[in-house]
Amino acid sequence: PGADLFREEAHNAGHVVVFAIVGFLLRPLLSARFSTAVAIATTLLVATILGALTEAAQSLLGGDPSFGDVLRDLWGTIVGVTASLGSRSAAARPSRALQALAAFGLLLGLLPLGRTMLAYHERDARLPVVLDANVAASLAFARVGSDVREPSVLHVAPVPARWASKDSELALRIRLDRGDWPGLSIGEPAPDWHGHRALALDLVNPQPRAMSINLRVDDEQSGNDESRRHDEDLKIAARSRQIVEVPLDR
Repeated sequence: PGADLFREEAHNAGHVVVFAIVGFLLRPLLSARFSTAVAIATTLLVATILGALTEAAQSLLGGDPSFGDVLRDLWGTIVGVTASLGSRSAAARPSRALQALAAFGLLLGLLPLGRTMLAYHERDARLPVVLDANVAASLAFARVGSDVREPSVLHVAPVPARWASKDSELALRIRLDRGDWPGLSIGEPAPDWHGHRALALDLVNPQPRAMSINLRVDDEQSGNDESRRHDEDLKIAARSRQIVEVPLDR
């Protein structure tokens, strides 16, 4: 379990779309009373204030405010303003150019949602492979770190030559000396595991001493209740690469 990645990205895309509509409708209304330059500047200012107030209200209601959402609101407004300018242009060529620019801006704003949809497709298509650092789409559901979980793509590194099975093989580099709870978390694995008997972990320990890591498996009901989740310590020999199998019926 964990954050629903599709819902999160759909929410982000919604900011772009809604504020594109705001920009498209508000700029012409202001242009009826002010110059085009003043109308554009006022539209962007109003949208920024509205976006900030939305995030402040979300914080008061117990949500998580996001500066990124304000930036998405502003981006959507720019797209909407550009589209509105294209729709009023007297010359056909500038009109088409502005409309094309607005369409491109909207596409950029929706691109993360499209990449997320591709990640879900890749996740299901590649089962039983849950995570492969050599496949970018499979990294979408993984986070690395301790108190702050970072996108796993930031932690992709070459497998040390001594243990690499092929040239340019990639893996996730997990530092276990950072923070109170360092590690790798994978959310939203493929839901149907019928026909599979074990979870196999391909691990490299380049250190001169053996180490123990904890495998934790949660479901939608377990939360932080230790009695309702699976916890298991795994041993990894010093300076080794090994595949550790954990039976699914445990």
